[in-house]
Amino acid sequence: MSASIPVNSDILIWARNELNLSIEDVARKMQKTKEDIESWENSSSSPTYAQLEKLAYDVYKIPLAVFFFSEPPASSQIKSSFRTTPSAVYRMIPSNVLKVFREAECMIENLYELYDSLDISKKSSLDSIPFSDISSTARNLRDHLGISIIEQKSWGNSETALKIWREKITELGVFIFKSPFKEADYSGFCLYDKHFPVIYINSSNSKNRQVFTIFHELWHLLSRTSGIDFSQDDRVIDFYDYSARNLEIQCNQFAAEFLFPNSEFEKISHYQISEEFISNVATEFSVSREVVLRRFLDYKLVSLSEYNKLTAKWNESFITNKNTAGGAHIITMKCLTLVSHI
Repeated sequence: MSASIPVNSDILIWARNELNLSIEDVARKMQKTKEDIESWENSSSSPTYAQLEKLAYDVYKIPLAVFFFSEPPASSQIKSSFRTTPSAVYRMIPSNVLKVFREAECMIENLYELYDSLDISKKSSLDSIPFSDISSTARNLRDHLGISIIEQKSWGNSETALKIWREKITELGVFIFKSPFKEADYSGFCLYDKHFPVIYINSSNSKNRQVFTIFHELWHLLSRTSGIDFSQDDRVIDFYDYSARNLEIQCNQFAAEFLFPNSEFEKISHYQISEEFISNVATEFSVSREVVLRRFLDYKLVSLSEYNKLTAKWNESFITNKNTAGGAHIITMKCLTLVSHI
């Protein structure tokens, strides 16, 4: 029988809390009982070396040596970065998503080290985009990127659109990474940093949804805030105060305005609305059908119930098709209904 290894129980508790894990969560991952984990955390017993390794590398994703510190390390700055995200909402975030947050935090640290060693100026050019109201900022950004509506229409598919938009935003000094979050409630997030702002997008999502997330998060960065793009439901948004709600509304409005400007929508707003028509317009602009339908909703040309009915139908069809093809569960587009719920 392997000998137990005395460790600082405060660090065991700290590591678990950092990832929003319950004792039951850890017990399940370790294939131990709840009482076993509790005894480690109250110093009644200690894990073996092999169990510590599993805790460190498989469960908490931290160096093994941390367990032998005299006191818990300083907490991650991630939570404080998401200052517009209510604590109650942050506590809902699953551990595997928090691990991606940590990865992003480490990525920024690595970028500082890399660019220091290469003696390259550490400066994103986000500040060079004139930032005011949503419509003006969207126009300023499009002019800065040098992508006209005509060019956008020429792409013809969402894969090309995602590739080009990602490249163009990266040229601003925004680092965009893709990761399969394995959680259907999270589309992406961003961490604001003066020199190395980063955006993470859920690669399990549709290409059109990933594009929307990039621009949703970009408004956060232009606002000098970090943010999380949830696949929203009412119980989450109810936790936001007025200011935070308004910011999330602006993020969605900016993404929609940039990708399908009001000036373009007004050209087609008088047409008879049908699913075929919406699909054709979405294809023309390389955006999702939800973005197009969102415009009709904003102009009160469709009702909220009609909007929700169609988006639910499209999402169900998309998920079914992906699952039939062996794909992962895809994030819904509920976040596009956010403004209407508030």
